[in-house]
Amino acid sequence: MKDPLIETADGSLTVQSHAYGEEFHSRGGAALETEMLYMGASGYQDRLARKQALTVLDVGLGLGYNALWALNHWLTHEHPGNLKIVSLEKDASLVQALRHQTAPWTTHWQDSIKNLATHLVQSGPDFEAQWSHPSSLQTASWQVRVGDACERAWEPVEGVDIIWQDAFSPRVNPELWTLAWFSRLRKVVNPQGVLVTYSVAGSVRRALAEAGFDWEKIPAAGEKKAWLRARPREVGNE
Repeated sequence: MKDPLIETADGSLTVQSHAYGEEFHSRGGAALETEMLYMGASGYQDRLARKQALTVLDVGLGLGYNALWALNHWLTHEHPGNLKIVSLEKDASLVQALRHQTAPWTTHWQDSIKNLATHLVQSGPDFEAQWSHPSSLQTASWQVRVGDACERAWEPVEGVDIIWQDAFSPRVNPELWTLAWFSRLRKVVNPQGVLVTYSVAGSVRRALAEAGFDWEKIPAAGEKKAWLRARPREVGNE
């Protein structure tokens, strides 16, 4: 049985997962969440403007909104720095649908975004793609690691500047919201790095704090009242 498509408030499409019983995005707007939270509140767009090299850990590629929007922003920015995105995804069929352009949720996407996934080349269970920027000659790389994120995340990834914590909710996907998980993220994130997520659950805030992050609630868009942004606590203050 195919997972049903759902139109969100901004007209972009999401999917309800039979495996998890949840939708991949808020009904308040899938594209809106990507632009406002993962591109905006994470500081991703600001860092592009500062021409900084960036390493992004994308926890839960899902339907591909965050990674593909980020790559499109990079390619259309005048002078970005180098970019590395590592996406973690359990379901290889989602990646295959994106790269073969059979993903029904991309119907309303711009071709410039949709076509980026066709660059992915499969290597074993994983997928990789690279781009050269048309004006700055900097490079972008995108790797999708397929499998259990708790096992695959740490083959080596370090020096992470931005973490998009976008897994299914703590209720149905608890292993990616634990103290153990956030402690591992704390080890790979840069001192000036940032983590953003849609969840403001008390258990998430407590786990982040215990793992060595300082968190803050930030205004949300759409139907949610708040999102969460966290930064690694300074050494000596932990």
